[in-house]
Amino acid sequence: MELPKGVSNFPFEFSLPPNIPMSLELAHGHIRYLISARVKRAWYKMDTKATRSFKVKGHLDLNSELGLNNSISRIDVARISLSSCYCSWLLGLFSPVPIETGEGEITYNLRLPRTGFIPGEPIPFSLDLTNTTTTNVPSSHISLIQKIKYSADKAKKTSRLTLDSSAGPGVTPGETKRWNPANALTVPNPCGLSRVDGCLIISISYEIRVRLTQKKVHYIFYN
Repeated sequence: MELPKGVSNFPFEFSLPPNIPMSLELAHGHIRYLISARVKRAWYKMDTKATRSFKVKGHLDLNSELGLNNSISRIDVARISLSSCYCSWLLGLFSPVPIETGEGEITYNLRLPRTGFIPGEPIPFSLDLTNTTTTNVPSSHISLIQKIKYSADKAKKTSRLTLDSSAGPGVTPGETKRWNPANALTVPNPCGLSRVDGCLIISISYEIRVRLTQKKVHYIFYN
């Protein structure tokens, strides 16, 4: 088509494929969409090109996801022994840390009424703490963590970002205590979706982390 002098307008539209991944700008990767146009000129002149970026929004209907309205409960134990003088925990890939304390167990039971939440919504929970050691646990902490996994041909990387956190009560030797605040954790708004449909190299998930402090030792549990 030959263009006359002046300004020419060409309305257009494209139908995006239904399962393309949403736009993302992350620390170690991104998903971007560009649209380009070119005006072809005479052979002795360079063509004119223009490129613009646009964003694709993701959509996740929690009502269509199976199991998100089901409550969950997670129990874990940090066992302490005088003979080894080391702390170990069942969740979290951490090396044992020498401690100075009596033997026993620190147990927590974390319960959530459901596992699906929307941006801006508080996350209600109930946390039961039991301390059968001989030393005091002065504080507990709970955090909402965003976990991002990157996968390339020859490399993989996982990053974690704390989105919200709250400090809770401690537990004395021989004591059991329950912590069930109304809005200790809140999902940020905006917040990335839990899935990146259509993308095989980036995945996003969310987890709750419980941390108990005993002197200089931290017990960290992931859910």
